[in-house]
Amino acid sequence: MGEDIQITLYMKNTSKESRHVTAHLTANASYYTGTPAGKIGELEKDVTIKPGGEGFVDMKFTPKEYLDKLVEQAIVKLFVMAHVDTTKQVYVGEHDFRLVSTDLILKAPSEMTVGQQSNVTVEFTNPLDVKLTQAVFRIEGPGLQRPKTIPYGIIMPGEKATFVEGMTPMRAGKKTTVASFTSDQLQQVTGEKEVLVKRA
Repeated sequence: MGEDIQITLYMKNTSKESRHVTAHLTANASYYTGTPAGKIGELEKDVTIKPGGEGFVDMKFTPKEYLDKLVEQAIVKLFVMAHVDTTKQVYVGEHDFRLVSTDLILKAPSEMTVGQQSNVTVEFTNPLDVKLTQAVFRIEGPGLQRPKTIPYGIIMPGEKATFVEGMTPMRAGKKTTVASFTSDQLQQVTGEKEVLVKRA
């Protein structure tokens, strides 16, 4: 997430004659159900492949071309159709992949005590070259902290956002603090930290 997407279609000619191939690639943002959310881009290219040779078709998108089209889960669905002019052979395929973002960093004591407050620090660095607007953090931990929402506003490119949340454990045992981050430009950023809560 935040870097260029590079997609390469690889083709090999196993015949003893040259083959002229027309390849068409389409990349769509997609919901986790597979339903298209919007087109990121498409490319059509003609390639002549020598006997026994290989052919490649490259398609590239910059963050500015795809970020505002992504939806939850940041899934991209690629459709490919390749047509061999001389033999009329047709290849049709599709491939899904999810763009992965940087994780939130959670810092907390490895041990806490029931009834005593400890601080958990959450850090996030904007990996994109655009500012993030309507930034919101959420943090929770069963037995540690009720779900809480922290509006943050705007985070500039490369900026580190940090906040500290006080937590007072209510029950002993192994507990996990979970934090998440969303904004208009970037979603589904998460992080977690496991702590051991001891009785007072």
